[in-house]
Amino acid sequence: MRCLTISPTTTRPRPLLRRHPRHQPPQLWRRRHRLWLRPLLLRHRRRPHLNPRFRPANAGCIEWPGLTDPSGLGAAVGWLSSASRKDGHAAFMVLARSLEEGEQVATVTSCCFRGAAGAIALTDRRLLVVNAREWEPDILPVGMEPGLTVTGWQDEKRAALVFMRDGDELVVDQILDRSMAQEIATAVRASAGG
Repeated sequence: MRCLTISPTTTRPRPLLRRHPRHQPPQLWRRRHRLWLRPLLLRHRRRPHLNPRFRPANAGCIEWPGLTDPSGLGAAVGWLSSASRKDGHAAFMVLARSLEEGEQVATVTSCCFRGAAGAIALTDRRLLVVNAREWEPDILPVGMEPGLTVTGWQDEKRAALVFMRDGDELVVDQILDRSMAQEIATAVRASAGG
């Protein structure tokens, strides 16, 4: 029986070193890249509407059934900052249910009304102030008749509006979008003569 001896000069096979994909031959890198992308490509084959290459150019403008915005509230909310949209999300839902048929929203912003997160909207017919108090939200329509006055304050972060008529006052504060508060105050002064 022969005994196999390994001398110190015998070379062993060197282990393969894992290299960065960019340092490998291009055909290997492409093949691995294709394998990595395969689930993404298959997903687009199963659901072509997810593939950005085959999406129509006006995909954002398509009105799907159930996603209509007849009052323009969604477009008005789109002008707000992300913090304001987040704070007033529930109040905007209450506001959407409080609008009359055919009423168009000109300006809207989130606020704090009667101690709860709220929203104030200026429509083509009236001023509507709501809050999202759980189980019993407050909904207060304000007519734009003469005698309605508005006063406003603001600092570097927030604004507040006070509406007064015949000794009654309505306070809305914690308005994050100060430009929207100024716009509402200017429109109320112009239409109500206050």
